[in-house]
Amino acid sequence: MPTGSMSRLHGEKRCRSWTVDGVLPALAFGWAALCAPATAAYWTQLSSGLPFSDVGIFQLSADGKWAVYAHDAEIDGTVELWSAPSYGGAPRRISGAFPPGQSLHSFAIHPDSSRVVYIAPQDAASVYELYVVPIAGGTPLKLNGALVAGGDVMEFALAASGGTVVYRADQEVNDRFELYSVSISGGVATKINNALVTGGDVTSFRVVPLSSHVIYRADQQTDEVYQIYRGSLGGGGAVRVNGPLTAGGDVHSYAVSDTGIHVVYLADQDTDAVNELYAIPVAGAGGTPWKVNDALVAGGNVVDFRISPDHQRVVYRADQQVDGVFELYSAPPQGGGATKLNGALVTGGDVAFDYAISANSQRVVYRADQQVDEVWELYSAPITGGAAVKLNPALVAGGDVTAFAISPANDWVVYVADQIVDEYPMGFRVPLVGPSASASTIWLRALAIAWRIDAPRGRVVLLGNEVFVDHVVRPWSFPLTGSPDPNGGQQLVPRAAFDPNGDADAFLVGADATILYRADQTTDGKWDLYAIPMYVFWDDFETGDTTAWSVAP
Repeated sequence: MPTGSMSRLHGEKRCRSWTVDGVLPALAFGWAALCAPATAAYWTQLSSGLPFSDVGIFQLSADGKWAVYAHDAEIDGTVELWSAPSYGGAPRRISGAFPPGQSLHSFAIHPDSSRVVYIAPQDAASVYELYVVPIAGGTPLKLNGALVAGGDVMEFALAASGGTVVYRADQEVNDRFELYSVSISGGVATKINNALVTGGDVTSFRVVPLSSHVIYRADQQTDEVYQIYRGSLGGGGAVRVNGPLTAGGDVHSYAVSDTGIHVVYLADQDTDAVNELYAIPVAGAGGTPWKVNDALVAGGNVVDFRISPDHQRVVYRADQQVDGVFELYSAPPQGGGATKLNGALVTGGDVAFDYAISANSQRVVYRADQQVDEVWELYSAPITGGAAVKLNPALVAGGDVTAFAISPANDWVVYVADQIVDEYPMGFRVPLVGPSASASTIWLRALAIAWRIDAPRGRVVLLGNEVFVDHVVRPWSFPLTGSPDPNGGQQLVPRAAFDPNGDADAFLVGADATILYRADQTTDGKWDLYAIPMYVFWDDFETGDTTAWSVAP
């Protein structure tokens, strides 16, 4: 079992800072001779298994103390459920032993970090059932009712209280998928959906936050006609949410607001093959929904949407005014006049699919080739309408903004773009409200393959390799706040800790700042789970304050 490899290099010298004008010479002549090795933080290997084994999906408990992951640690190709203390320690298999060749389907950690719910073919090969087990290990408890021959549990979700598990399964009739609820402590499962027509199925569901309701999609009344319904965790009396459908109409997608107040759905409800947006209060299911979008041009459709966190606005993308030109709009859920958010588009221009609403529900950030066709730039607009502001400065020829995220504190937008050098994406920040002149470089030392904003600690954590120095993808940390040093940053794991051909390929950052990452760090081609546990205080032990140390589970 791994005892944890703890390493720390001292005496790092930062690369000298270049202005933007000095970036190109640095890139041209390389980095190796100019930058000293970055300081490495403490890290530890969590998983352990035979040489053939690989870690798959992984999660971190809300309290940051436990890593839970899928691993074929003992039998090649038999992927079971494991947990390990995130600060290091012996991993333990927490699922039951699986039949050879069987694999875990999915899992979720309970919000109180005490238990794990999972779907797996544990008791019989290729029969997927629902279980709960203590996160530190114990006897798994089966939650679903007895399955008909051929039956399986397909998916599940925890109710907000954590006391109830909702799952979808063909429990009673093979290939007829229905919806059930059961106490996380076990007991008799309750059916949520109403009786299904012959051929009918529940296709998906959403547990309504802070309530005892579930919204689900099913062809419950007419085979192959999909509608949405509000059911109760206690079962009985599901009510249709959407309005009457025209012949050929269906509900295609739906969402529930974070507050649990509204259901918003996309359907060709009024005209077949014309997809429009509707909303209704969860409590008002069974009444008349509101149409959210304005009238569509001939051939127009709403293609996707987001609900603001405060449930006061719905932002959607549609070719509402010109067929084939997709623009961004905002409207109250009850309708009454949509507002276009993007500026005038150049011929051929569109708004991209990855728009986002700030956590305070005040602004919308979007990418669009608004000014030059096929040149994707970044914009911010008030959610209720007003002038959109371009966030990025002028891009180099061939450059594009490729990804972005809004900080949870609603102060910064972090984005990736080949803004300075074509084909060399770097990381930038800009105030949420702009202007573009306030944008600054966060990282250019590493080429990122994935990144996250760690707002409480004022940094961006990413996986990347050092530009022109090596191709080993590893975890880094760059300051988000203050005066960023794009030529600095911290290698959270040093290049020397990796196999010459090793890389990290996935990671997450917990609320307590613990980082989990998957890598073939020790042996090329053997994927294990590693942690950078934040029990180390980051002042080089100057204060001697031990309150920052995590408590072992």
